[in-house]
Amino acid sequence: PSAHEAHSHPIDHGKDQPMTNIEDRNKTIEHISARVAQRHPAVQPDAIARAVEETYSHYDGSPIRDFVPVLVERSVNQDLRDR
Repeated sequence: PSAHEAHSHPIDHGKDQPMTNIEDRNKTIEHISARVAQRHPAVQPDAIARAVEETYSHYDGSPIRDFVPVLVERSVNQDLRDR
């Protein structure tokens, strides 16, 4: 592998990934949901979790995964503010 490949650790959270990546995906979604819930305590936690899951799934298959959690959190926070 090239020097770049040796130092990069891409995580593809697609549906056909091994269980560890699915577990990572779920932990990330839980973490984002908890952060959003802190900013929007009046919104039901399961509604937040659904919004985060739905928004996160829009990025499935994206080649660059590093910023997906930030993008998802910002998007869900904006959607909840706009309600």
